[in-house]
Amino acid sequence: MGWFHRKNSDDAKAHNTVTTAPNKATLSSAHIAAAASYEAAERFEKHCEDHGKPQDDAEAKKILDGFTDTFIDGMVLNALTQGEAKAAAYAKNEEKLQKYGGY
Repeated sequence: MGWFHRKNSDDAKAHNTVTTAPNKATLSSAHIAAAASYEAAERFEKHCEDHGKPQDDAEAKKILDGFTDTFIDGMVLNALTQGEAKAAAYAKNEEKLQKYGGY
């Protein structure tokens, strides 16, 4: 399993809920943020397998945030909720980088 990506985590559960929800309008920005952070972690791990680890935390954060943006942009149409979800997901990405000792 990856460095901060856990299949049984709250973020994983949120990811499942968000990606399978029939009505996306009922989802909170916090729920979407958790799902986006999980999705970013999955994609980041694949990216590292394919291209090697980033040079530093700043590059890792940029990659994670890019994956976060892609997920949220595909899930959320409302710009206000989109901004709130992105800000919350960026914070979760940063928290995970710090908690698990960097990239």
